[in-house]
Amino acid sequence: MTSFKFVLRKSKKRTDDTIPIYLRITHNRKTSFIATGLSVIEPQWNANKGNVRKSHPSANVYNRRLEQILREAQNLATTLRSKGTLNAESIKKNLKGIDHTDFFAYAWQIADDVNARGQYWHWKNLRATLNKFADFTKQRTVSFSDITPEMLRRFETYLRQPKSETGKGNNNTTINKRMKMLKRIFTIATNEDIIKYEDNPFRNYKLPSAKSYKDNKLLPDEISRLEKVKLPSESPLWHARNIFLFAFYCSGIRFGDVCQLKWDNVQNGRLIYSMSKTKQTKDQKLIPAAIEILKKYKPEKPGNFIFPLLSNEKDYSDESYLRQQISSKNAQLNSRLKKVAELAKIKPISFHASRHSFADFARTQNLSLFSISKALGHTDLKTTQIYLRQLDTEVTDRELDELWNKKSEK
Repeated sequence: MTSFKFVLRKSKKRTDDTIPIYLRITHNRKTSFIATGLSVIEPQWNANKGNVRKSHPSANVYNRRLEQILREAQNLATTLRSKGTLNAESIKKNLKGIDHTDFFAYAWQIADDVNARGQYWHWKNLRATLNKFADFTKQRTVSFSDITPEMLRRFETYLRQPKSETGKGNNNTTINKRMKMLKRIFTIATNEDIIKYEDNPFRNYKLPSAKSYKDNKLLPDEISRLEKVKLPSESPLWHARNIFLFAFYCSGIRFGDVCQLKWDNVQNGRLIYSMSKTKQTKDQKLIPAAIEILKKYKPEKPGNFIFPLLSNEKDYSDESYLRQQISSKNAQLNSRLKKVAELAKIKPISFHASRHSFADFARTQNLSLFSISKALGHTDLKTTQIYLRQLDTEVTDRELDELWNKKSEK
């Protein structure tokens, strides 16, 4: 007798808490498992019925796919039985309906899972990675076995080449992010038995280094020039400079949080808000420089946004829409900051440089690791140590330069 049942393989639980769905095939007390390419968090799974609960945003799509796989497995079992070759392994080997040899088909299923969970930033980065990889391969169907370490190196070169038909003009940070995304897909495929461990091309491929931390921060004299540069009041560049400096003065507050700050987050000289990334409450004293910036923006209602980034007239209850708007405003602000930096005669900057600049300033002023970690809103000291690792090297370089300069002056 042959039986089929969809189950969660909890031993293969992912770091994002999703668990892959497998089809369990049992024949004559022998069992085999085959991945469906779908995954859910445990509360969204009905173990008794072997399907996805309605609480999952794509429940109907997932369940239709599972029904299709089950029908194909049952039909295949009938065919194999007539040939006298029916067993659990033969069904697994011949079940074409869930053949995941196509990298893109499998990768886009993962992207759909990410999107269904409302992880907008992750989905956005994954989508960009897959589209660029498709541009590189010039096709939408690529076998897992065709992706070799040599192909990965060529893709890295393609990303780095000046923007044209043969390149994307990406910087080191973006290239590192794209390659990490691809590596993650292969890791999931390996964990879900889609490919064998020894067939993972990332075993013999070294990820390119990300952009150096020190390249994306401002030194105190550069912050001073940014503060002093003359900009037309109420202009887009004036607002961009104010928002960047406010983030710096507020311990490197993240852009998504700056966007959502409202006047009722300012209480008795303190800034109190819930951090979007960690959901933890941040409560810190506002320094005079930050208060001076707030004085430039007159509050109309306690529930209004402080800075002119998001609209007080729009509904942002849809998390996906909110993330899209924040992403758009971030790109817009970064474009303006480059113009401000040029006028201030400092290196080009993005908004995130405000966070790195604060961390650098705090470290060089001998603030303790614990205090820096708390100010940045990290939940783990190890995260802060990694964040400042490059900075330690730079501080050493700077102090050695000062040491030898003093020697030469004697």
